[in-house]
Amino acid sequence: MTILDGSGKIIELAPGYRISAQGLKGSAVVHEGAQTGRSGGGLELATTALDEALTAVGMKEVKLIELDVAEVRPLPAETPIRSTQGEDALILEVPDLGATVGQVVLAVDEEGVVTWNFPLDTTGQPESSATRGAGGYKRFVIRRAVPPVPPPSEGTKRGLIGRLGRKLLKVIVFPLIDPVLGSISDYFAGRWEAKNRPYGLRHFTPDNYQNPQGPPLTAGDLNLWAGNRCLLFVHGTFSTSHGGFGGIPYETMKKLHQGYQGRVFAFNHFSLSEDPNQNAEWFQKQMPPGATMDADIICHSRGGLVSRTLAQKVSGLRVGKLIFVAAPNMGTPLADPKHMVDFIDRYTSILNLAPSGPLSVVAEVLEGVAVLVKILGSASLKGLDGLAAMNPKGQFLAQLQREPFKVSQPFAVTSNFEPKGSLRELVKQVVVDQVMDRVFAEAPNDLVVPTSGVAGAEGIPGFPIPAEKTLQFASDQGVTHTTYFRHPETSKTLLQWLL
Repeated sequence: MTILDGSGKIIELAPGYRISAQGLKGSAVVHEGAQTGRSGGGLELATTALDEALTAVGMKEVKLIELDVAEVRPLPAETPIRSTQGEDALILEVPDLGATVGQVVLAVDEEGVVTWNFPLDTTGQPESSATRGAGGYKRFVIRRAVPPVPPPSEGTKRGLIGRLGRKLLKVIVFPLIDPVLGSISDYFAGRWEAKNRPYGLRHFTPDNYQNPQGPPLTAGDLNLWAGNRCLLFVHGTFSTSHGGFGGIPYETMKKLHQGYQGRVFAFNHFSLSEDPNQNAEWFQKQMPPGATMDADIICHSRGGLVSRTLAQKVSGLRVGKLIFVAAPNMGTPLADPKHMVDFIDRYTSILNLAPSGPLSVVAEVLEGVAVLVKILGSASLKGLDGLAAMNPKGQFLAQLQREPFKVSQPFAVTSNFEPKGSLRELVKQVVVDQVMDRVFAEAPNDLVVPTSGVAGAEGIPGFPIPAEKTLQFASDQGVTHTTYFRHPETSKTLLQWLL
């Protein structure tokens, strides 16, 4: 155990590991990293899904640093330590393992909120994982947020927050050469998706919609369905069809399947490396020559941009009703390159604090997040056209907003997330929400997409979607970007609009 005195001096925690924890007084203990494939539990609040995701993509925890600390006033003579966002921060230095090993630090704060931290050079700029740090160390500047103190009216519950807080710093390493996919650098995302998230059209039935595999949709199926309305599901970023829509209740899927007489299918596609135009090109190649298809669509998140593009670009596809669930029709600031780390922090925290489905599904989404972490850790942003498509300032969205809107009846489902629930849950969600509001400049949001952006804006063909065709969850209903389909009101509304 090492004692922290609240000063900003550098303190050695273990050979090669040292910390400057200005403003934090208490103790630090260094533990050996968790064993690969462990069943969870342990010190951290992180779910077993996160551990499974890290293991699946070849990331290994080598050290776990536990901080039992309280906040104290920094010494007046010391220069404040700030993060790149201007927040109070601490500095962790770890051994530089050389040019073949990437390193990141996953910080879990007192209430389970997760942040990914990448090495910085001595000027505070991001440092490539392949760049050797000065003095044989990698340097991480980590936000040291403390939970908000509840009001006096909470009485005895105040002790829950007033106790010493425990922060956890997980030092994670990974090889910069994947044994199968090659160098983790530009365009690695496309190689990973080709192997782990391949394209496909699949039947989506009440019996298989929550399963990773479903019978493929063939050209013969498409020809048989010609002239009859079908229902198509289009998933969002990091996800798959069974992961994105697995939260829909069985009875709802059964009614939809019956209503469309079994003509229900889903589109698995690349969401990181290829933009919606490329997604639509692949879809077009699956259409038999001269075939026509009349389809209604339920889409989630980035799947909304894919669905709009399918309607515009796929010859023979006629889209009737299109239900945008949390779709970034006006983009999301998280897709701006300067907020990319905020993007992965939000997804990891949401799934860590409020899992949106079974362990296997959450782990699957977090695998995609972890792959993006590895790419960002190698200081690369090329080959992420799928994410760039959601950038409000990006070229793809600018072009899409000028295109004709080839959808007969658009609908929108959106939410303004605000904290609710028990004191502990309240504190967890307040911390996440406050960080999100910084990114969204206080605009209402569901933690990933601006609330108003789903229905669109004046001046864009087909938008805004009118209020009578919009379901907006109130701020006290607790619906986040990943939990729409688990709310009963979503099922009720989908059935009303479609059937």
